[in-house]
Amino acid sequence: MRVLIIAAGSMGCLVGAKLSLAHHEVIATGSPRIYEAINKNGLIYHDLEGKTYPIQNLRMIKSIATLDTCDLPEICIITSKAYSLPSIIQEYELILSQYSEVFLLQNGLGNEKLIGARFPNMILYRIISSNGATLKESHHIYQTGEGPSFLCRTYPIFPPLSPSITFPSSLSISHGQNNLDLLNSFLTALETCQMPLSISTFPIRQVWEKAIINCAINPMGALLQQSNGFLIDNPHFWEISGKVVEEILQVAPQLEISLNSHSYYMDQIRDVLKATRPNKNSMLQDIENQRPTEIDFLNGYITQMAAKFAILVPYNEILVALIRMKESAG
Repeated sequence: MRVLIIAAGSMGCLVGAKLSLAHHEVIATGSPRIYEAINKNGLIYHDLEGKTYPIQNLRMIKSIATLDTCDLPEICIITSKAYSLPSIIQEYELILSQYSEVFLLQNGLGNEKLIGARFPNMILYRIISSNGATLKESHHIYQTGEGPSFLCRTYPIFPPLSPSITFPSSLSISHGQNNLDLLNSFLTALETCQMPLSISTFPIRQVWEKAIINCAINPMGALLQQSNGFLIDNPHFWEISGKVVEEILQVAPQLEISLNSHSYYMDQIRDVLKATRPNKNSMLQDIENQRPTEIDFLNGYITQMAAKFAILVPYNEILVALIRMKESAG
C-alpha cells in the first residue's frame, strides 16, 4: 500500500516508520528541519525494547509540487498540529481535493469543522492513538509508549451507518457506500505493522474522551516540564486533573455529547500514564522546541464552549493562561 503522510512530526514519523518496516511505501512531507535531517541521515526507528531499525521505504519530499496528482498514494493521513490545519488546507488544497476520504491523526476538538468547511463532501476519519513518540535530532523516532488506538468516522456523522466492513481482527465499522476495500486494505496494513485499530461505534465520544485525557495530562506535563511518569506519582496532579475533568463533564452535555463518569476518566488517565511513563507529551515537546501548542484545541476549546453556556471552568482557564504565558516566554 502507498500512504501519504502530510506534516509528519513525532506521530507521523512513528506511523511512517512502522508502515515502512512492514514494506509499505510511504511518502511524507514535514518541516524543512525534518526534511533535511531525514534526507541526509535517513529515518531511524527505536522501538520500546531499545532495538534500532533504519527505515528504507519512506521518502521525504520538500515540495508538494513533486507529487503527481494523477498518481497519488491511496491513503492520505494528516498528522499536523491542530493549529496548523488552516495553513495545511491552503497549502495542500489541490492534493486534498483529489481525496474523497482523509485520515486525521491529531489531538484536539473542532478539527473536522475546519476541513469540512473547505471540503464539505470529504469523509473524515480520526485516528485516536495512545501511542507515545518522541522525535530527536529530527530523524530519530523513539516509540515511548503503547496503548489502544481507535478509528472514528467523524465527518460527516450522518446519515446513520450500518456495519458492513470486515477487518482482519473480526472488527466491523459503521459505514456507508464508501471505498470499503480501501479501508480494509489500510486497516490490514496497520495491523501488519503492529498498529491495529479498534473501530469506535461512538466516534464523537471517542474524540472527546481522548481530548479529556489530553486536557488533563498535557498542560501540566508541559508546565512542569516533566514526563508522564512524574505526573502519575504526584498527588497534586490528581487533585488538579480531577477538577479539569469535572469541568469538562459539565460542558459536554450542553453540546449534546454523552460521556462516561468522572471516575471512569480518572482511571483512563491513570492507565495512559502507566503505559507511557517515559513519554514527554506533545505539548511539552512543543514548549521545549519553542513551538506553539495545541492548547486552543484542548482546554481552550473547553473554555470557549463553557463561555457560551455561562459555565465556570476556572481550572481549565488557568491552565490555558499559564500555557500561553509559557509559549510567550520562548
